Amino acid sequence: MRAHCSRFSRTSYAAASTHASSGKTAQRALHSAAAAPDRRAPPGLGVPAAQHLGCTLELAAAIRSASAVPDGARGGGSALGRCLHGIAVKAGRVASSAAVAKAVMDMYGRSGALADARLVFDEIARPDAVCWNILITASSRGGHFDDAVGLFRSMLACGAVQSMPTAVTVAVVVPACAKWRRLQTGRSVHGQCDRFDDAFRAFTAILNKDLISWNAILSACANSEQHIEGFFGLLGEMCHQWDSVTVLNVIRMSAFCGINMDANIFFRNLAGRNIVTDNIMISCYMKNNCIEDAESEGLKPDIVSITGVLEACIHLCSVQLVRQCHTYMLRASLEDIHLEGALLDAYSKCGNITNAYNIFQVSPKKDLVTFTAMIGCYAMHGMAEEAVELFSKMLKLGIRPDHVVLTTLLSACSHAGLVDAGIKIFKSIRDIHRIEPTAEHYACMVDLLARRGHLQDAYMFALDMPPHAVNANAWGSLLGACKVHGEIELGQLAADHLFTMEGENIGNYVIMSNIYAADEKWDGVEHVRKLMKSKDMKKPAGCSWIEVEKTRHLFIASDVKHQDRSCIYDMLGSLYQQIKDTQTQNMTMTQSM
Repeated sequence: MRAHCSRFSRTSYAAASTHASSGKTAQRALHSAAAAPDRRAPPGLGVPAAQHLGCTLELAAAIRSASAVPDGARGGGSALGRCLHGIAVKAGRVASSAAVAKAVMDMYGRSGALADARLVFDEIARPDAVCWNILITASSRGGHFDDAVGLFRSMLACGAVQSMPTAVTVAVVVPACAKWRRLQTGRSVHGQCDRFDDAFRAFTAILNKDLISWNAILSACANSEQHIEGFFGLLGEMCHQWDSVTVLNVIRMSAFCGINMDANIFFRNLAGRNIVTDNIMISCYMKNNCIEDAESEGLKPDIVSITGVLEACIHLCSVQLVRQCHTYMLRASLEDIHLEGALLDAYSKCGNITNAYNIFQVSPKKDLVTFTAMIGCYAMHGMAEEAVELFSKMLKLGIRPDHVVLTTLLSACSHAGLVDAGIKIFKSIRDIHRIEPTAEHYACMVDLLARRGHLQDAYMFALDMPPHAVNANAWGSLLGACKVHGEIELGQLAADHLFTMEGENIGNYVIMSNIYAADEKWDGVEHVRKLMKSKDMKKPAGCSWIEVEKTRHLFIASDVKHQDRSCIYDMLGSLYQQIKDTQTQNMTMTQSM
């Protein structure tokens, strides 16, 4: 009760003032916060509430200002911030003031001291969304993607009303997923923040619903295929005259339903068409694989449209559609370095490495995005040596690598078995490039060692991962390698980690069961099957597809529905027989030598 703003010691104030010499705002705030004499009573015992509040806000302002002082300045922003934190602790402000606690967390987060920010966070009795957002932002800014996502999930799990994710949370986590190329995680984050039920309850509670409220709930429905029936039900109840927003929602929902004809009618009669309406209609055509219809409608996609279309092409594995996009880009003179990277990536992922290389060669301004796309292309097609060589050229041009290109390079080395090159690259991440290795980097290294049969080294490497880098991908790589090399003991250890980290992933249980079965450890097989049964797990059927002469063919495990199944199975039987004959010939030749 005795600690408050007026209790600042002369020593602490002098040190803080010295550090604040490069930050005038922080210095002024310190003078204001520390000017009161020592003889006053603590807050609540005679000090006016307004004066106490002003003192607290001045201290919070000083801490926030300190985080803006460059570390290169005299005293440095980090040193000044820590000094102010010490003053706040002595004054009892961190425990009693949310504003000060948040300022301290933000200061540590901006300086990269995530552990210190977390310590302050853990002392807060009821952290709100702002506290969580500060930690998530700091983790994302520092390159700790898995930590950022883990914090987001903890934020959801706590269940407190004041801790529910906000628009700021999504604005931080989703771009981080895009930066780290975690599409599925990004979709999951977006889905977890999609509180349609709450929105619908709020809508039904409105007594006099206007056009804005109707369009808002229709837009919420149009974001997902799950609400198709509800969308058209609400549309039938709507008594207001439609406007352009209503029509756009109908077009978007028609795309989900595959009703191109209805969407066309709405679109053609839409007044005030612009690039936004065109992009929505292009998306509608692409979802139904009708890019030719989009061109016949006179739609003129922009850079944003084509980038989205290329993503759809990758999903469809359609090199034909990629070529159409490329042709349109040339006709429309769409020149953008990021769009070039997207086109290169699309050609690569659809199997056309020649066109990908040609785009890279003719690119006039090769930047990190372009090099990353081409290195990823080489990595995907098993050309690890070319990827390493291209990376060296990139460094010679003075282009500084980021975590994404380094992950791609390590992955290339892993799949090609270049152990020495991979180890050298991993060591260079911190020693040369001054980047903190991420969870993805550690996972690639475990995979690299495990694939080459260095299972014990891979296991020790996984055990030595720092806390922020521990991830299921690393242990999954080790488990898969144990299956290939028939290593039961290490497989059990890896599986134990995986069962704890992602207990609902049926793939891990299947692999461990197969490891036991290969060594005829039937008790182990039965144990794993009981675990799967207790969790009500069922393995989904495998699925793949291929494009032949502009037509996609979908295949499911044990498929008996494909129209050409007889010819396909005959060809498979013929190939299988050829493989057996070749193996027999090789064995005969080996024995005769």
